[in-house]
Amino acid sequence: MKRLLILAAIAATACTDSEPPLPPDVLPRETFKEMLVGAHLITATTRARATVGLVLEDLGPGPAFDSLYAAYGTDSATFRATFNAYAERPRDLKAVYEEVLTEIVRRKDEAQGAQ
Repeated sequence: MKRLLILAAIAATACTDSEPPLPPDVLPRETFKEMLVGAHLITATTRARATVGLVLEDLGPGPAFDSLYAAYGTDSATFRATFNAYAERPRDLKAVYEEVLTEIVRRKDEAQGAQ
């Protein structure tokens, strides 16, 4: 009987679809998503500039990321902690990144339509 209860407990925890809740000190999901969009755009811009030889020391990603953090009233440590918390919840992180991709594509399409 004891073995049956142990097996039932193991099966119940193995079959759960819920991920642990996010810690209370992480960024709100929408803020995190918007910051990820910004971070990917900063990275892409920096790489594009490097590709065509336009990288100057003051055009590196550091100041741009500092501006991103300031725009959302946070810092790199909080952003990193939020990313790490989501990384421990793969389904949640995947869902956020699907929204990030949708937003980046929307902005690309909008920019191409303006030309």
